[in-house]
Amino acid sequence: MNAHGGTLLVGVTDDGEISGIEGDFPFLKKRDIDGWELWLTDAVANALGKGVAAELDVKIAELDGHHVARIDIGPSAEPVFGTPPNGQGKPAFLVRINNTTHELLGQDAHAYQKKRWPA
Repeated sequence: MNAHGGTLLVGVTDDGEISGIEGDFPFLKKRDIDGWELWLTDAVANALGKGVAAELDVKIAELDGHHVARIDIGPSAEPVFGTPPNGQGKPAFLVRINNTTHELLGQDAHAYQKKRWPA
């Protein structure tokens, strides 16, 4: 969201094989697709805020006998800060640079934010 937005496929390995999201079900309170989507929404809301969670476009489809989630999100209108999942630590300003995620600090964060969201 801090860069351009994007699409995330969950249940697909890095080499393109369909693995599905069913492996997560035993760890959920509600052990089904709806429970998985509830977990995702809560996780995003806790890590990035409820406003961000509300912007997620989640679609789940069955492929090769497994369920795959496609999560689309547009670019944010303002900086988004991530909080570690354990609730410990300070919120961080993260950006994607090519195929990696980096935390920007100090002058780097300020310059990026000024360029990305000019006043």
